Amino acid sequence: MVESHKPIKFSHGISAGSLGGGSMDAGADASDSTASSGARHARGRFQADSLNGRRGILEQTNTTDNTAPTGLHGLTITEGALSPKKSLDDLAKAGVIADSRTKETTNVGDGKSEPRPITSFEKPKIEVAFADTLEQQGKKPDLIVRADGKVEMLNNPEILSSGNVIVGLERAPGAVNPTEAQQKSVGELYKYLDARIKEQNPALAGKGVDLDNPQGLVPEEAAAAARRAGQRANVPDGADAGSVQSGNRYSGNRAGGRMSSGDVSEMFPGRDFRSRNGQVDAVDLIKDTVSSLNGSRGNHEHFGYRRGRGHAVGAYGLTADHFQNWLANLDIEALEEQERKGLVPPGTAARMKKLKEQVAKGETPDVLKKMRDTDQNSLSDADKKDILGTFGKEVQELAAKDLINGYSKTIAEQNPGKEVDPGQIALAMHLGRVPNAEDMADSGNKDYMSAARNKWQLAAAATQSRGEGFDWSGDANGIVAASQNADGQRMWTRFAASVKGGRLGCAASVSEVLINAGYNVTPDAGAHNLAMQLLRKGGEKVPINQVRPGDVVFGGPGRAGGSDHIGIVERVDRNGNIYVGANSSSRGRWVSDQPLMSAFGRFVRGGQPLYGIRLPGSDTNNSNMA
Repeated sequence: MVESHKPIKFSHGISAGSLGGGSMDAGADASDSTASSGARHARGRFQADSLNGRRGILEQTNTTDNTAPTGLHGLTITEGALSPKKSLDDLAKAGVIADSRTKETTNVGDGKSEPRPITSFEKPKIEVAFADTLEQQGKKPDLIVRADGKVEMLNNPEILSSGNVIVGLERAPGAVNPTEAQQKSVGELYKYLDARIKEQNPALAGKGVDLDNPQGLVPEEAAAAARRAGQRANVPDGADAGSVQSGNRYSGNRAGGRMSSGDVSEMFPGRDFRSRNGQVDAVDLIKDTVSSLNGSRGNHEHFGYRRGRGHAVGAYGLTADHFQNWLANLDIEALEEQERKGLVPPGTAARMKKLKEQVAKGETPDVLKKMRDTDQNSLSDADKKDILGTFGKEVQELAAKDLINGYSKTIAEQNPGKEVDPGQIALAMHLGRVPNAEDMADSGNKDYMSAARNKWQLAAAATQSRGEGFDWSGDANGIVAASQNADGQRMWTRFAASVKGGRLGCAASVSEVLINAGYNVTPDAGAHNLAMQLLRKGGEKVPINQVRPGDVVFGGPGRAGGSDHIGIVERVDRNGNIYVGANSSSRGRWVSDQPLMSAFGRFVRGGQPLYGIRLPGSDTNNSNMA
């Protein structure tokens, strides 16, 4: 039993939240005599044919908030305080916003285009997100909205920009929502930036300025005004924008926090976590995720609508094309057996058999025509009764399970050797087909998948806690998940000829873990050499008592050829105890969740250097390390 007070690991990014090929059964990872006696990490993976669950239990991390303002000036932004007639420089000189630019300020976005004023771009964009999320993605904000609502300018996009004005909101450890003062300020700031850009470039007045608001930090009133100007909500058609945005607020959150039973019910309405008895199943998690994102609130009698596809029914938003694809592959004999066991209502197998036969002939059954062809909001009560009588709760559950497994199998076949992303599975369920490259590149779909990955992990934690609430901890850069995923594996094989069967495999193993986390690291079998490389590439040396999850830890005399050791900080418990992942010289395998003193105690006892290396933030696919 997972106790409700025990913190649940929550990590960010595809590597942390994805699933892949392997045994259907969740198996406990190997441990070694030096490892902690605490909870192990059981991992289930998306299989080509079926799914099972995955879980991870960690102590809540202690992190340092690096976003706290120091000596700020400026005012809390109120309505009408920002006139589009005034430049950002004017506002800074007037003390309305704080000017924190330095002479070295060169924030120019992605570096792919020549920096110039934001008003000179044909399609400028205003991007608003939590500052730690932006940092994780390698983005530097132009403006910061502090917790007290004061605005600080780090770069003036009216002078230097690559097409985006980036606004970051600071947040305290564990926070998932902006403060009330921030909400007021960011709404006014967004309206000012939008009007200011149009004021300076009248050609944009009719086109509007795009708003990228993946976490819903710009208040709905202001965001709705942008949509009235011709924008659409940046989510797939039929998805609930608020649910997608709330899911994305967990991205980049470093410290973690507490999700109460009420929070669980609000995020996953209609989902019964208690009856699962703590058993994690990945099909259920995808169902939890999809129902949380489509506005159905878990109601199996809900009716939604998808443009070009017709009505969507039930908790999972199943459309006519969903059911048609499901019927085409339905095993009627298996369904008959389920009916004999009482798992579906009497007569279900016969009804589905008839529908399957029609589909096989190329015909569209009447019930599917009603779903597909009836105009939005035009289904009669009789139509709804017919649809729900055919595709009731039990059929919806069965169809969703089969579709999820089918999409998983197809995606696994398309990406051999790679883990299957739960965000991609959730998007497939929403689209009614496996996403193609164009789908995956769409910004709204990206936001949807990001939210789905987060909610997938939260649903796993809610399952383990039986819906009673749980603590979750952040993963600043995906390294923690890569370290945990390496548990029990020989990570040094790239240097098999020189590491003596893994006895000297610590640096080779850390290199591989970092590569798996998406970092551009040159593999090295020398701990000192690897540590120096990380520092050269922007890593920051931090005292051992200030390390946080995702930091690299290095110990040794500090010279090439010395008796050094290197590993990854995985968690820091409430008492400040540090736990690491590192190669075990006695076993020649990576061991996750080791107490620091077990892995690096000799350096502490011998008075030798022991410190952390904090790497630059990275997103899932790219590293900021040159």
